[in-house]
Amino acid sequence: MRRKILFVLVILIFIAYLISPLKVCAETMQVENYIAFGDSIPEGYGLEDTNNGYVALVSEELDCNYENLAVSGMNSTEFLALLQGNTYETQIKQADLITISIGSNDLLGRIQEIACEAFGLNKDEVVDIIPELKEAFANASATEKITMIKDFYTSLTTQETRDMFLQAINGYEQNWDNIVKILRTLNSSARIIVTEFYNPFYGVEIPLVSSGETINFSDYVETYISQMNEILNSNTTDYEIAKIHDKFNTQGLTNVNISLTDFNIDPHPNVAGHKVIADTIIDLLQVSGEKTDINECNFPEINDQIYTGEKIEPELEIKDTEGKILVKNEDYEIFYSNNIEVGQATITINGIGNYTGTHTISFEIIGDEENDNNNSNNSNNTTNSNNEMNNNSNNENNVNNDTTVSQIKLPFTGDFVKTIILIGILGVLGFAVAVKIKERYYNI
Repeated sequence: MRRKILFVLVILIFIAYLISPLKVCAETMQVENYIAFGDSIPEGYGLEDTNNGYVALVSEELDCNYENLAVSGMNSTEFLALLQGNTYETQIKQADLITISIGSNDLLGRIQEIACEAFGLNKDEVVDIIPELKEAFANASATEKITMIKDFYTSLTTQETRDMFLQAINGYEQNWDNIVKILRTLNSSARIIVTEFYNPFYGVEIPLVSSGETINFSDYVETYISQMNEILNSNTTDYEIAKIHDKFNTQGLTNVNISLTDFNIDPHPNVAGHKVIADTIIDLLQVSGEKTDINECNFPEINDQIYTGEKIEPELEIKDTEGKILVKNEDYEIFYSNNIEVGQATITINGIGNYTGTHTISFEIIGDEENDNNNSNNSNNTTNSNNEMNNNSNNENNVNNDTTVSQIKLPFTGDFVKTIILIGILGVLGFAVAVKIKERYYNI
C-alpha cells in the first residue's frame, strides 16, 4: 500500500509541476523613510479619502515611515524656491525613497486664467477654481454654454497663449535641472522616482452642434504634455521615471468628464488613477537582480538623413555584449530631439526593465543642396550600377524565393519556446521516474 501511495504522489507532483506556470518571484526594495513632493496630485485632491492616494498606497505596500509634503497648486518655480531655502533639508537627507510629481501647474495656471475669463469669473476672487467653474457653467443657458466653451478654446489656441506655454515649458526645464541637482547634493543614495505627465483630457472631443465644429481638447493638450515628458526623459541618470502616460490613455482614470451639460475640467486622478500610479512606482521598486548599464551595449551608427520637413526617427538595432537584440519599449525607450530642421539631431536611449542608464547618439540632417552634391558625385557610378542591376536580374527568382522563406515566422519564439521545451523535458523525466517505480515495486 505504501508503495502504491508513493507512486501516486510522484505522478501527482509531476502533473502539478507541469500544469503550473513558471514564476520568478520579485522582492520589493526595503524602505525605511519615504517622502513625497509635488502638487495637488500626490496631495490627493478630489479624493474622499486620501488613503486612496498613491502616496499612501505606496507607503502601505512598503510598510515604511512616510511624509507627504505635496502642496496643492505648487509649480516647479515654487518647489525649487523651497529647496533652495533648505525647507526640507532634514527630510531629504534621511529619505530612502523620494517621489516627485511637479510641473503640471506650470501650464495649468494659464489654463485656469483663460477658463475664468470665458466663464465670467474673477480669478483673484476664486477660492476653489474647479467647483466654481463647474457651478458657473451649470447655471448658464444652453446658448451661453456653447459660447463659454468656444471662448475658452479660442483663447486657449491663440498665438499669445501658445507662446506663454512654450515659455512655461522652458522655465520648467531649467527648474527641473536645478531641483534634481539640489536633491542629489543633499542625498546621493536615495531612490528618486518622478511620475510622467499624463493627458487628463485623453479622448475628449466636444461637438458644437450649432456650428458643426468639434473641439479636440485631447490633441491640443498632448502637444504640450509630450514636450514636458521629453524633458523628463532627456537625462535619467539621477532619477527614475514612473511611466504612467500611456497607462492613462484610457477612459475612467481621471475626474475629467467634459460635456455640454457638465463642463468638469478637474484633471486629477480618481481612485483608479491613483492605484495605477502606485502600482507603477511599486513595480520600479521590485528587486529582480542586477541590471545592465545600457551604455555597455552596441549601438549602430546613423547615416546622414535628408531634410523632409517632418520628424526624422531612424530605427535602431541595439545588441548587448552577447549579441542579443534588445526589444524596444521592453529593454529600452527612445526619444528624439531637434530632429526636424537641418543640423544635428539627438537620439536619447533610456534603459528600462533589466537595463538602466542613458545613452545618446547624434546624427546629421542635411539639406537638399548637400544631397544634390552627393548625387552628382554618385552619377559617375550610374553605368556600373546599371550593369550590376542587369547581372542581378538573372538571380531574381532565387532572391524572391529566399525572401518568401525569410518572411515565414514561427508563431512562438523566445522565452515561450524555452518554457515549452523545459516542460517537455520535465514531463519525460517524470514519466521515466514513474515507470522505474512501477518496475521496481510492482515487477512490471
